[in-house]
Amino acid sequence: MAKLVSEDKEVESTLEIVPGPALPVAEIMSDQAWQKVGLALVSGPFNINLGYSNNNENGNGSDSAVEDDEEPDEECLFCRKPKDEVHELAEQIEQLIEGKLDSVLFEPAEPFFELRITKAPVFGFKVEAWLDSGNATTGVYRWDGVGIRMHTTRDNLASFTKQLRSEFSC
Repeated sequence: MAKLVSEDKEVESTLEIVPGPALPVAEIMSDQAWQKVGLALVSGPFNINLGYSNNNENGNGSDSAVEDDEEPDEECLFCRKPKDEVHELAEQIEQLIEGKLDSVLFEPAEPFFELRITKAPVFGFKVEAWLDSGNATTGVYRWDGVGIRMHTTRDNLASFTKQLRSEFSC
């Protein structure tokens, strides 16, 4: 799991992205590759989960390793081919850290969340992450959601990017 941690250690917030299994190519077009993912937004004692989880539960608490080929209630996907969205996110964050970009706005092709990272006016970076559980649950993009805002450091962003590249092999 790739984990972006806030700079606040007293009431820590995190964004966690959990890699899941790749979808079989036959389910989609042969020139595309998709991977299930899970997201967790944590702020102090509050925790919101959406999609795949590596403990065999999806965000709403139902079993995602469904016995009789029934699909789980939530489907959160990253495109890996023809355009690798995880690689693109990691590249943009690295460019932000290097000062080549002032902000990153990331929203996957299947819009189950939005991530915005901008340079803070004084130091560090502001992070906003919003979940669209409507899209993940019904397939209809709603723009309604729940999210977190936090500040983070250059080191935390670099660690998150390293974890993304390692966890998603990109």
